[in-house]
Amino acid sequence: MLALSKKKRWSSKGKVLYSIFLIFFVLGIGEIAVRALGFSPWSLARYTFESEPFGPFFEPDARLGYKGRPGVFRLILSDTLRVVVSHDLRGYRITSTFPDPKPDRPEIWVFGCSFTHGFGVNDYETYPWMLQEAFPSHKVSNFGMDGYGTYHALLQLESLMADGDIPELVILAYGSFHNQRNVSSRYWKKALAGRDVAEGIQYPFVRFNASQELIRGMEKPVYKPWPLMRHSALVHYLENTVNNSEYTSLKPFEVTKRVIQRIDAKVSEYGSELLVLNIFRDKESTRMLDSIGGSIKTLDISVDLNDKSVRILPGDGHPNRHGHRQMADELIKYLNTQNLHHSVYSIDQLKP
Repeated sequence: MLALSKKKRWSSKGKVLYSIFLIFFVLGIGEIAVRALGFSPWSLARYTFESEPFGPFFEPDARLGYKGRPGVFRLILSDTLRVVVSHDLRGYRITSTFPDPKPDRPEIWVFGCSFTHGFGVNDYETYPWMLQEAFPSHKVSNFGMDGYGTYHALLQLESLMADGDIPELVILAYGSFHNQRNVSSRYWKKALAGRDVAEGIQYPFVRFNASQELIRGMEKPVYKPWPLMRHSALVHYLENTVNNSEYTSLKPFEVTKRVIQRIDAKVSEYGSELLVLNIFRDKESTRMLDSIGGSIKTLDISVDLNDKSVRILPGDGHPNRHGHRQMADELIKYLNTQNLHHSVYSIDQLKP
């Protein structure tokens, strides 16, 4: 009887050990499989961002979460790239070093993200600066800011127009990566992880409720990685799968399209024109322009960022001065076919 009891105990232990072995075997096979597919453990890439004078590059804003800090900054990016960034008293990047010769000039407002703000390029190398050079009879304002999405543009427009400022033309620069920013998805929070400049900021977002109506919110974009995902490709793969499921459920494309339609309605309400630019060359960005193109003017000015000659750094996807030059050329060429016939420069004269 005692021998039978010991046999049962060893049998139970054997089943437990076998189950543990089986679990680790399956996990091992899974780890090998996802690595073979090109997936790797998560690595937190630190992106160095040094500013002279020392201090924050951004400042808090109750409506936008954050905005640029006024002043002139000499930035050092990834210990390699040095640029000068000048923000006006409102915290937006300048488009000219000259005083406004005619304050009542018709205005062109440009909204967007770091591509528009000009991350990694000097003041005079941004495409809004080049647009101002091409149209001196207009006042061009660059409202783009690093990390902004399409929803930021709507918030900015609402505030600016409520103050009584009415532009002739509103230019909205759009890229598909704005979609995840607009809904503040886990993908976006993960992209911000490790960037010191983003620590402590608040971020506005917009999502659908159960009735498919837009609801607005504000939060700190804090990202919490899964345990072991820095060591295991399988864990990272599973975490990425969950992120993708969340992203799909938030319907970011549909949310962004609705936001663009709100922007168009706001612009039309005040008698202005809207032009939506594609600044990022991928299928999702093209799909968005095709989706809204029936009722809203659109233009593709994206550059091939697979070409390292138009990137600020080999491992960075922001356009350099050559990329901004190409974007400006396309935009100026288009506007010269519209009602803005005030250009005193030719495309060839503007090229360095």
